[in-house]
Amino acid sequence: MDCKRCAEDLTAYLDGELSPRRSAEIRAHLDACNNCSKEMQDLADSVSFIGSRTKEVPLKPEIWNNIRAQLSTLEGVQPSGFSQFWLWRWPKVTATALATASVLALGFWGYLNYEQSQESLRHYMDAYITVRDSQLHGQEASLALASANSKTDNPFAEPLSDTYHNPFRSEDE
Repeated sequence: MDCKRCAEDLTAYLDGELSPRRSAEIRAHLDACNNCSKEMQDLADSVSFIGSRTKEVPLKPEIWNNIRAQLSTLEGVQPSGFSQFWLWRWPKVTATALATASVLALGFWGYLNYEQSQESLRHYMDAYITVRDSQLHGQEASLALASANSKTDNPFAEPLSDTYHNPFRSEDE
């Protein structure tokens, strides 16, 4: 047996609450272990000291009758069972229910806003892709037309039109 397990059972051993087998194990350990034996002796001295300093106070029958009468009047006034539970706890239950409902409402509102923003983003991206595709298609058509009309064989060069105007040059140059 280890000292920790013995120490846990010392008060039960002193009070005579252990089985005979367990008491024999504790006694064998106490005979072999000086530390546990010392702790047992200190515990026994404490019990003896407290026992020698206490005295019983006899209660008169009138006092017991008074206590019983007061208890019986209190039992009639206080609610019992389920209703007592709710009267004592209703502020806590109400606060918890309101907090839970608030958190759920905020979570649902956040989810709806997120879904709405995602839907708006999808519509914007669809419109952007449609416009970009039409612009790219228009550029491809104008490049094909320009290359067909060009006098050079370079497909990357665009022919200069006669109406070309450079905004950085003045009119007289």
